Amino acid sequence: MEKINWILNRIISFLLIVHSTFLFIFKVEC
Repeated sequence: MEKINWILNRIISFLLIVHSTFLFIFKVEC
């Protein structure tokens, strides 16, 4: 169970970083 939580946390933080990076690039492009 802890391993699943850890993996979920890693995926969520990774997605957050990717999302904010795309937002930043989008703002710079526009």
